[in-house]
Amino acid sequence: MTYTNWDDPLSPERVREQVLQFLGDVAYNVPAVRAAREHLKHESPNQVNSIYKWVPYNDSQETYLEFSNDMGPHSLKKHLHSGETNFWLKVFPDLVKAFGTMETAGNQSGTSASMHKGKMDIMLLSIVSLFLYITF
Repeated sequence: MTYTNWDDPLSPERVREQVLQFLGDVAYNVPAVRAAREHLKHESPNQVNSIYKWVPYNDSQETYLEFSNDMGPHSLKKHLHSGETNFWLKVFPDLVKAFGTMETAGNQSGTSASMHKGKMDIMLLSIVSLFLYITF
């Protein structure tokens, strides 16, 4: 298979590398190539006499152009995956920061760092799992 290192297929390091490669391909690499190919089909979205116009991106509107076979004015969209984006760019970093503050406070109170690290990892994993459960 494409994502199996047959030299050492059960090595945890190799498995981790292959899983990361797979996730990168699925989440970024393949969609980027697909988008580039769509650009070629439609000749970069702002062609002469186009019925749609790709406007510059800004933080308040977060306008983007959705590529499809039947592109038109309906292809102009706003706030791509706003819930998920807000979670990963705002909520999750705030949680990590809050847990870091708890860990620092715990260390100052004499509790072992490894115990706090373990609790923090479990809490973060629980939060991410809950988020994934709720969204799917």
